[in-house]
Amino acid sequence: MGVYVQSRIIAERIEPEAWQALYAQTLDFLNRCSLDLMGLGRVKGRTGDRRVYTRAIEQHADEPARRHWHVVGDFESFETGESFLLYADIGHYRRGEAAAAPEDVLQAVLVDAGSSGNVFNDKTQGHPYHFAMLAVAMLIEDRFPLYAFTSGDIDRAQAEAAREMLRETLGVDVALPLCVESGRLLERIGHYVQGQAVLERFDLIFRGERSELFRVAPPQDLQAWLAAELGRYQTPSQLGVTRLAIDWLNADQDLETLCRVACLDAAGPRFDPVGLAEMLASTWVTVPEEARAALSPFQRPAGAQDTVATQLGMALLDMRGLSGRRTRRCIPRAEVLALLARLFPEQAERIRETLEQSDAKITANLETVRTPVQDLDRRSHEQRDAGDGRSFLFFETADDLDESQRTPFKWFAYTAWRLLSTMAVEVPLSIDWTPTEVKNNIERICREHGITLTEDAWTWVEAEQDQSLLNMLLAFAAMNEHEQRFWNMRRALFERRPLALALLAASRDEAVRAEVEEMLALRQGQ
Repeated sequence: MGVYVQSRIIAERIEPEAWQALYAQTLDFLNRCSLDLMGLGRVKGRTGDRRVYTRAIEQHADEPARRHWHVVGDFESFETGESFLLYADIGHYRRGEAAAAPEDVLQAVLVDAGSSGNVFNDKTQGHPYHFAMLAVAMLIEDRFPLYAFTSGDIDRAQAEAAREMLRETLGVDVALPLCVESGRLLERIGHYVQGQAVLERFDLIFRGERSELFRVAPPQDLQAWLAAELGRYQTPSQLGVTRLAIDWLNADQDLETLCRVACLDAAGPRFDPVGLAEMLASTWVTVPEEARAALSPFQRPAGAQDTVATQLGMALLDMRGLSGRRTRRCIPRAEVLALLARLFPEQAERIRETLEQSDAKITANLETVRTPVQDLDRRSHEQRDAGDGRSFLFFETADDLDESQRTPFKWFAYTAWRLLSTMAVEVPLSIDWTPTEVKNNIERICREHGITLTEDAWTWVEAEQDQSLLNMLLAFAAMNEHEQRFWNMRRALFERRPLALALLAASRDEAVRAEVEEMLALRQGQ
């Protein structure tokens, strides 16, 4: 699971000079865009190389074959994902002779829509730099429309936002990616395959709601495609059938056609009509919109990128039978029942009972979750910390901590007190260490434990002379703990000197220690 941005090219058909000009344009964009982008590099440290987060995103600028930029996140959010690199030398991407390369990148995509991108195909995890990487991919495709292709976990609204970033930063207008323009994509696929195969390839390549396929597909091909898709499932209760029906309904397609293909047509799966009625209920198409509103906080705003958390959350909601939250269309139950009674008169009564009982159960369940969902939504907006410690990366003063931060802060302060209290016993040599020696050990342990800090963090650590503060940083760096909240709070200690100072002060506060020990006693008593 992950949130990707992909850029594929036919490198053999791109001229080196044109690619170098494109590289320069992307570098200019990344350096000037509104995001304070974060690179990943190596610098010489006290005891060896340090791996650091840096604003200097270009590396090896004086070595043509190795020159590239490298982006992993941004400094404003402190969110990082996977590495995105772009090389200035097109030779880095070439794998064969131009004569053997496809004349259209779409020919390669049609053969393998999921192939790894040979420029990048990496996870932004939906972090803010997602839009910058999408903008870069769009620049490449706009410059080389036959030889470059953009894809990933994107949609049209995201592409429009990325295009606006390019317009504001560089003053250029670029085309939207082929993968989000349904009409253009359908036409271009039609150059290489025909009939139902066009829809099959479109469904694999298009980035957006599948309902768009139903709006643009030729009617003569759409019904055969729908029958084939439904035929992949054994029963109408399977999640894939529900999702297909939701997409069909969201495209304002004819419900009667869906029912006929699903149950009556020889080319279809011949589903049981009562089972079909139960599936239609699971789409919530007959559930009143005011009842559906109970889950409205889970609706993703248009243009918002997915994150791993939202992907997982949406998958869990689907598994719990809540796919109907995706349905935008509402049809009166009486109208649906009349249609089903006309198509399946012998089972009309069972269908009516099934649909009415399912609707009643769904409506009742939605009402029971309305208050908890509203409370969850309220807390998500009111509480600064989501339980992962990330909010401490933006620490300013201990006086400003809210309820979600106060307890973990005190626990961390208590841990600092214990570490510093036992340090002289467990590491006797530490008594005689100078600040310089402590800094050397901090660097060495960060390297051994894979702790990457920003250049800003190293700047203040290098200048620090407070022995106790340095000892605390060293002790936390040495802890071989991988729990997410600990990892984030430890990183925040290095990135925010005011947090480190406040935590050190709290570790010396007897009242803080007493409160934590009381919580420990209560926990042990349970």
